[in-house]
Amino acid sequence: MPRVYAVVNQKGGVGKTTTAINVAANLPELGLSGLIVDMDPQGNTTSGLGIVRSELSHSIYNVIIDAEDINDVIRPTAVPGLGDRAHQLAPPGTAAALRARVAARCL
Repeated sequence: MPRVYAVVNQKGGVGKTTTAINVAANLPELGLSGLIVDMDPQGNTTSGLGIVRSELSHSIYNVIIDAEDINDVIRPTAVPGLGDRAHQLAPPGTAAALRARVAARCL
């Protein structure tokens, strides 16, 4: 069974992005794989993983709003072991569950 971890805090500048990147980057060393989802409009997690945001044509926004397949927006990273396409595919139903959770929070 997959585990979901969220790094959240209302206050800015408390290390949420740094924590998320470091946890994700260490998963391969533990023999684990993971999927990190950057939902912050600033996109610093994306940049921190070596992905050039200006080169992206789709994002998590398209998954939530346009119901695109989450696997179509997943990108490899510059972090060794984190970005192997075979290990970063989202399980079936991930996007639908994410949309439902976001919708529930917006009501």
